[in-house]
Amino acid sequence: MEPRVQYMELSKSQQKAVDQLRATGGALHRWPGGYWTTEQMPASMSKRVPDWYVGTSTVSALEKVGAISPVTPRSDWARQHFRLVEIAGK
Repeated sequence: MEPRVQYMELSKSQQKAVDQLRATGGALHRWPGGYWTTEQMPASMSKRVPDWYVGTSTVSALEKVGAISPVTPRSDWARQHFRLVEIAGK
């Protein structure tokens, strides 16, 4: 089955998120405070935020185009997890 999402059609911030997800296993989850990051991402203890994270608008855009799919119910936003789907290109 041909992937419906083309890498080059994503915005630069979406491409960076896809690159990070590809490099770390494809799972995206929400940290307290609204930070969307990967499970393997360490946190900067001084800032108490993950070293890499993506904003909610980018997560929503990736879901809208079909680049990620929810793993948990949408109603449970605080524990929401997404999984990267197959993307053509790069």
